[in-house]
Amino acid sequence: MKHFVDIEHIKESATALSKCNTGAFWPGDIIQITEKVDGSNASIQYVDGELKVFSRRQELTPDNTLDGFFDYVKSLDPAKFSDTPNLVIFGEWLRKNKIIYEADNMHKWYVYDIFDLTTEQWMPQDFVKDFCKKHDLIYVHVLYEGPFISWDHCKTFMHSPMYGDRQEGIVIKNQTKLNEPIIRDPVYLKIVNDDFKETQKQKAPKSAEQIAAGNEAMALALTIITERRVEKMIYALRDDGIFPETFEAKDMKLVAQHLPRRVYEDCLKEEPETVAAVDALGAQPFGKICGSIVMKIARNLIIGGK
Repeated sequence: MKHFVDIEHIKESATALSKCNTGAFWPGDIIQITEKVDGSNASIQYVDGELKVFSRRQELTPDNTLDGFFDYVKSLDPAKFSDTPNLVIFGEWLRKNKIIYEADNMHKWYVYDIFDLTTEQWMPQDFVKDFCKKHDLIYVHVLYEGPFISWDHCKTFMHSPMYGDRQEGIVIKNQTKLNEPIIRDPVYLKIVNDDFKETQKQKAPKSAEQIAAGNEAMALALTIITERRVEKMIYALRDDGIFPETFEAKDMKLVAQHLPRRVYEDCLKEEPETVAAVDALGAQPFGKICGSIVMKIARNLIIGGK
């Protein structure tokens, strides 16, 4: 199955722990800004007369429906998609996550990207919009289409929710640089509102002499192992069919088996410089620190810290 691209958080300038990742965006590039929808990544593909149905990591079945997405897709007429077997259509299945959207918008699929398996390229957004219109699919809410002006200009669209009274953030897609093989920096970036950031500001220790290495490592780890990140991974494991829809205290063993590793992998992917910095302190490996923080947060989220 084809996986969706991992969209990085914007990093406008380099720091001691991270590199700038905005080099692909130049003034005048044609961009699109859409509302970042907080649901579950889901995709479909026409294969041998039927529509295959996928969550972010696995094919769905009648026993694992991603809260009804499988049933929704099976209600569609596969014949309407028979002319595009080489395309994988990606969207967000709106279900209960961090944001509670208006009821009329829930359990609907908002399409935002299409990948061509033959050319191994992402399709331009004009193609995606036309595809949605032709196939009676919902295209995600567009906030802006036009030349890239500045990141400050992009941020003016951070508080324009379409589906409820809150907005997680925005996704910025560079259409000019789409599929260019020589581009090293990402052409898709996201900016998340403060309420939903998976990192948080943490006051740095004044010096190595003033604070023990263990405390310094813990403080640094806490900047990326946040409640929001842990919660995101709980939902992802639920989408994968590993976690149940609702938890009981007895499920904490299952949580301990899967959640710390998933959060660790997400941190390693999204914040590798911080992970390396924690390891470099030599107090404890990041993985061990991560495990203890994750389980503390998970207990509070799932059973109220009891």
